[in-house]
Amino acid sequence: MADDFSDLAPPIVASLSAECEQSARARDNYTPELGEIICARIAGGEVIQTVCEDDDMPSRTTFYAWMDKYPELKTAYDKAVLLRVDKYVEETFEI
Repeated sequence: MADDFSDLAPPIVASLSAECEQSARARDNYTPELGEIICARIAGGEVIQTVCEDDDMPSRTTFYAWMDKYPELKTAYDKAVLLRVDKYVEETFEI
């Protein structure tokens, strides 16, 4: 039965390896400007998973660690999420 799943292991391992590599690359690269870019994208309607899939962005794990380390980023992210919700509500009313 293990043979039935053996072909699934390489993609999973590759995905985890890519996540770890991306996390290591971005772990200590926080800047307020990068935080603003991420939050602007969130406010514009994107979700953090999509933003963090870009090669020049941190992994979600790194981003969440940054929010713990930098309270101003957490505040900006919370505001961005509210702005995203407001955007979706306004779009709903337009329909």
